[in-house]
Amino acid sequence: MAIRNRKPQERLLFHTDRGSEYRAHEVQALLSKNGIVPSMNRPGHCTDNAEVESFFHTLKGDIIRKYSYVAFLNSLEVNSYCFA
Repeated sequence: MAIRNRKPQERLLFHTDRGSEYRAHEVQALLSKNGIVPSMNRPGHCTDNAEVESFFHTLKGDIIRKYSYVAFLNSLEVNSYCFA
């Protein structure tokens, strides 16, 4: 859905941890089909993904959990921005 909605530019880098869901043949085929370059942390080097982990820590801790949303739809907008 995100690929269809956002139409990413060619050679987009998809960086993940080494989770089995990201190493699955189906995911790798989808990335390849859409010209997306897979990238994974090196084994035993959790700092490879430090910037992304820091971003989501800030988003969850300082923004989402700090405020009570008047409407559930507001939290869905944050989710859509990050994951769609």
